[in-house]
Amino acid sequence: MCNRSYFLRFYNYTRNTIIKKLNILSILFYLSISFSQNQFDKLDFVFGFFPEYDNSSVLVMLQYNIPEKLLPYKTEIKLPSDITSIFEFQSENSQNGLVEIPLKTNGYLELNIVNSQYYCQFYVDLAHNDIQRNFEYIFESNDDLIDFHVVLQRPLGAKKYQSSLVEPEEFNDEYNLTYNRKRISKLDKNEKLKISFSYVKESSLTTLQILDKILADHNHSEGEEHNHEHDHDQHGVEKVDNELLDRFNKTKYYSLSFGFLLILILLIIFILFKSKGKQNILKKVNSCPNCKENINMNLANEYCPNCGEKINVS
Repeated sequence: MCNRSYFLRFYNYTRNTIIKKLNILSILFYLSISFSQNQFDKLDFVFGFFPEYDNSSVLVMLQYNIPEKLLPYKTEIKLPSDITSIFEFQSENSQNGLVEIPLKTNGYLELNIVNSQYYCQFYVDLAHNDIQRNFEYIFESNDDLIDFHVVLQRPLGAKKYQSSLVEPEEFNDEYNLTYNRKRISKLDKNEKLKISFSYVKESSLTTLQILDKILADHNHSEGEEHNHEHDHDQHGVEKVDNELLDRFNKTKYYSLSFGFLLILILLIIFILFKSKGKQNILKKVNSCPNCKENINMNLANEYCPNCGEKINVS
């Protein structure tokens, strides 16, 4: 059985390649499981649809994981009649691994798989009716298939999305792309499986273009936020400097005012004490102890000017 982690690892790997060609994405999907050392004990088959991923069509991919005991594995799958070639993963024959293979018969994919893992992809037209999108695919194989998976990716910008998958598993990747996966327990030889979906989408942008725009806007917003934070910090520093300068000026003004007031008070106190001291001195010596004559004298006078009595000024 194909493990869900296969898909998650693939979608996580693609986050650094979304602005590249789709074949890189496809290779990563293949490599995400090819590194596993575990041997497959049963046939795994995955059938995936990616509408408007990198163009206006639907990318369809097929992947097989095959036990050694079933190799070589031969099968024939019916394709839409206008499909004349597929892109097959062949790591030894191409720089990017995808090689275009013409079909022997249009509309029929004849496979003779000799390796335990096989991947191929092709494009199918998507019906556009203004903003309405509709798709229908009839899958048919000349082999019995047991426990395989159908995967649908919901395109970015899609609304009112509906599909023929009944109660599928739904999960999202880091870019908020939504996927529906349905396990099909059995499909008999030449039995037809109808896969369909529809949605409304006003934009003509592909999923890759939207993701690219989101990342560009995110990087731009991060740059603006960084510049805004820098400007904000610079403005904050200038604001603090201005506040400190204003506070210093006010403190200097208050200090000068308080100092002037303090000096004035001290001067007044000094004058008052000096005047009181003079009054006390004059009060002690303003009469002669001998003749009792009232006299006007200062500290320089030691004798009474009336009788000549020596005056004690201590």
